Amino acid sequence: MKSICLTIFAAALAMTVSACGNKAQTTEAPQTAQAADTIKDGTTYEGKNYSLVYPKELKETYADEEIINAEDQSDNYCHLDATYNDYGPTLDQLKLYATNWVGMKEAEGCSVDKPAIDGKNITIKAVKDGETEIHFVVMKEDRIGISGSLKFKSEKLADYEPVVKSIMNSIKFK
Repeated sequence: MKSICLTIFAAALAMTVSACGNKAQTTEAPQTAQAADTIKDGTTYEGKNYSLVYPKELKETYADEEIINAEDQSDNYCHLDATYNDYGPTLDQLKLYATNWVGMKEAEGCSVDKPAIDGKNITIKAVKDGETEIHFVVMKEDRIGISGSLKFKSEKLADYEPVVKSIMNSIKFK
């Protein structure tokens, strides 16, 4: 039932976004033989269905079996959230998922880059009021995966953009 409701919601959101003239497009990211390194000296979150490694500068603010939130509350503000999701989009629905996320962020007044879909992964960058959010999705199978975001001051983009890839590469499903 939850799956049907989410599918209906996704379809309705897609129609709304299309009706509003959203021209969001996705770009297929090139497959690379070398993935970014994972974080070598970080903190490991162990959930029921997955684990991931995040920078040691971030301190856990909330965690349960499916969700991790961590942040650096210093002048180097950075916030991570990641959630296990077994009722999310299928692989065939990733482009629609990306389009819907872009539409949602644009409705919030964000400037959003074209989503990059790389096999079972998505990254999308949104910027508003000097803050950047890089949303990510890592799929395990057809419908099981992790969705999350790393948010930080936009001037730290060069520092944090590689961190997103490292976090994504560190995800291990159980």
